[in-house]
Amino acid sequence: PVFFYPAGMLTLEILRPALSRDLPYVRGLNLPPPSPAGFAGVLALIAPGDRCPEILLTRRADHLRKHSGQIAFPGGRAEGAESTLEAALREAEEEV
Repeated sequence: PVFFYPAGMLTLEILRPALSRDLPYVRGLNLPPPSPAGFAGVLALIAPGDRCPEILLTRRADHLRKHSGQIAFPGGRAEGAESTLEAALREAEEEV
């Protein structure tokens, strides 16, 4: 389900339970197997802002071959035995 709130009404108290609950509607989806290139992770950081929660996004460089100039969550491909969480945190530190 998707919910829309006016910016001034969206609070961390509303977001916290929505983001921490189990998502049963995701189970049973016929998702493709992981890419041969490996797994990737992104960091979806939501932080308190002055008027409402803020989301961290980055803009991809214009010179990149893929997805140049796009707005995205920080993240990228896992390296070696790195978990997707470790990849997301490493990439966020590199990008931000």
